Parts: sequence; structure tokens; C-alpha cells
Amino acid sequence: MRGIRLSIKLPMLVVLPILLMAIAGAVLTITIGRNALRARELAHNVESVQIYAGAISFYIANARSVLETTSGLPEIKDFASARFINPALFGLPAGVDAPKRKIAALILKHSEVFEYIMLLRNEGLVYLLDSNSR
Repeated sequence: MRGIRLSIKLPMLVVLPILLMAIAGAVLTITIGRNALRARELAHNVESVQIYAGAISFYIANARSVLETTSGLPEIKDFASARFINPALFGLPAGVDAPKRKIAALILKHSEVFEYIMLLRNEGLVYLLDSNSR
């Protein structure tokens, strides 16, 4: 710096530190701002997940309550003996079991969470599909 004139050295000694401080301040501000935004979004995501988990837990508890309530109904308790009734007596096709349809209707009647009831055969084929018509 011996060959540089004093009129250039003096402004460089003042401007250069100010410029370096401005760059360091900008980098620090961007880093802190990005971390704050990331923390805020993470907290928002955690809150959303907790709200959804609470809703799902409520839904499952409500479904369990409906099933526990309907399991105490006499129609459900007599299900094993009722399966031998001929469905044609109720005006239904021979392939449809009237007691099962009645049970599905009872569950749907007492339910706020079930939209449909699906009964499956042992081999996994759909035996009965009944929907809530509210």
C-alpha cells in the first residue's frame, strides 16, 4: 500500500470495513431469518399433524363406540341363530342374507362416522355392501 496515494488509502480504510460489516450483517440477517422461518413452519406443521391426529383419534373412538353400542343389540347377539333364516321370506334375493342387511342398517343408523358397511366372505369376496342414505 506504499505506492497508493493517501487520498485513496483513507477512503479505503473507511469504506472497506463498512462494506465488510454490511456483508457480514446481511449474511447474519439472512441466516437468522431463514432459521426463524424454518422454525415457524416446523411448529405449524407439528401443530397441523397434532390436529389431524386428534381428529383421527376422535373418529376411531367414535367408530369404536358405535361398534360397542351396536354389539349389545339383540339383533347382533342373535346373529348366529338368525343366519339360518331363508332370505326369500323377507322378499330379498336368495343370495342376500336378511339378518346381515338388518344388522348393517342398524349400525349405519347409530353411526355418525360410517358411510357404508361391507361384509366379506371368508375368502375375501364382498358378501354385502350397504351404504348410509342420509
